[in-house]
Amino acid sequence: MAAMTRQLVITGFQPFPGVAENPTEVLVRSLDSCGDPVLQRAEAVIVPTRYGDAPAALRSVLASPPRVLIMTGFSARAAGLVLESRASNACTAALPDARGAMPPESADPLHHLPARCDIDDLCAAVESAGLACAPSDDAGGYVCNHLYYHALAALDESGADTRALFVHIPALAGSALAATSAAALELADLQRGLGVLAGELLR
Repeated sequence: MAAMTRQLVITGFQPFPGVAENPTEVLVRSLDSCGDPVLQRAEAVIVPTRYGDAPAALRSVLASPPRVLIMTGFSARAAGLVLESRASNACTAALPDARGAMPPESADPLHHLPARCDIDDLCAAVESAGLACAPSDDAGGYVCNHLYYHALAALDESGADTRALFVHIPALAGSALAATSAAALELADLQRGLGVLAGELLR
């Protein structure tokens, strides 16, 4: 009998310098008790905020590609959910990763890989649910973008038809990060937004 295809994998990140409690880890760990049956059935994966280690951790998950992969990362500039339309092979951030390492150097020319979904349709669905949402064509130069690029490359290599997306989220309301972030959302609203995205991508 053929193995059953995994439906939904959602990832978050561990803490990193300046972010002692990563809201994506809080969000992803909350899914099994969030009340949304789609999210409760998701496979939750927390990856290290470290160059090299993050893609390696996700590659082991993608050895059996799911139907949908949603990766999440924190952005202090996010005013709501930010849907990243592409990832690049460039790591340009001046911030070290959680191990203190700087981005790997590369002489490769700049290259982008597109999200495996319709960003505009997803933004419209989230906004229809009453939540702020915006598209972005710059996933940054930190580990978020690094993971996104390597995940998309791995899916391309495998020939999987997985629908894949990276979502930047703002701070959690009431958290220490809220005071220095552009916006903050209640955990329930982040769960609701993620539920909308998952439902649309699983159609």
